[in-house]
Amino acid sequence: MKKTLTLLTILLLVVFIVGCENSINPIQPQTQNSTERTSLAKAAKVDVCHLDEYGNYIIINISENAYDAHIAHGDKSAIWYVGGTWRVDIFLEGGPVTPWDETLILTQSGTDITGGSINLTIPNPGAAWTVIDAGSDVIGNSVNIMIDHDNSSLEAHFVGTVDSDGSMSGTWHDESPGTRTGTWNSTTGEATYGCEDLCEEFCDFLGEFAVHYYPSYGGDIPHTMTISVFDRAAGTFLGTGGPDSYPYDYDLTGTIVGDVVTLNIDYGDDDPIAGGRYTLQAVFTINEDCSFNRGEWSASSTSGYTEGGTMQVTTDATEDCGVPL
Repeated sequence: MKKTLTLLTILLLVVFIVGCENSINPIQPQTQNSTERTSLAKAAKVDVCHLDEYGNYIIINISENAYDAHIAHGDKSAIWYVGGTWRVDIFLEGGPVTPWDETLILTQSGTDITGGSINLTIPNPGAAWTVIDAGSDVIGNSVNIMIDHDNSSLEAHFVGTVDSDGSMSGTWHDESPGTRTGTWNSTTGEATYGCEDLCEEFCDFLGEFAVHYYPSYGGDIPHTMTISVFDRAAGTFLGTGGPDSYPYDYDLTGTIVGDVVTLNIDYGDDDPIAGGRYTLQAVFTINEDCSFNRGEWSASSTSGYTEGGTMQVTTDATEDCGVPL
């Protein structure tokens, strides 16, 4: 009995000691290291100008982790485009309450800004300023403009931001030897966010076009042609068409070299008027606004029939913007 009590006492003492140790040094919860926490955190989102299958840039929002892969693929960063004419109020610290009213004319290429401005009010109404291209830029929504006065050594440095509504505002200060400082904000003008500077304007030939052929013997023969394939890089297109008043169609191919368009039409062997295989070639030019000038055409058939005259495409091509070639 005494031995049993001794063993029980020892057991209770061990339990007491273990319990005390746990209360002094409680078991610590498992924690994630910084790498694990970072991998589990949601990545930030960024905008990129994505090059789509048609050669155009479109804005998409992607994970920041995928940014480098998109840039390597040919995508570009989305930017604020501030090119255009702005009216700006310039406030002088410690000066009159009425701001100086200035017109700012900006041209943007990539993130670089050039252009000029005209001081409309005091202290030099009508005086011209020139925006220095070196160091003038827009990075993200931050605007940095160096202005050099044309009739003195005075230079002013404007810094600011593009707000979500496309307006701009910020602070300015004179570079040495000037000492003025102040604030500025736009009153007219609007920046746009996107990929404008990343695309090249071109005339898209896809679609349906109305064409009028004027034979040398007189008359007007209206046609409708549909261009279904347009390779802008190669300067080629192809499609189908036909005269509106004749019950047969033709295949067409064409080339664009500079502003010169050459159209080749092949009726095949089923031309009931000329007989045999009838082919036609038209040459005309296209303008910067994608309208067409009157051109000339000539045609012949394997039966010996020939004709010619002038022609006019009366449907304009579509003004579009794509990846620079």
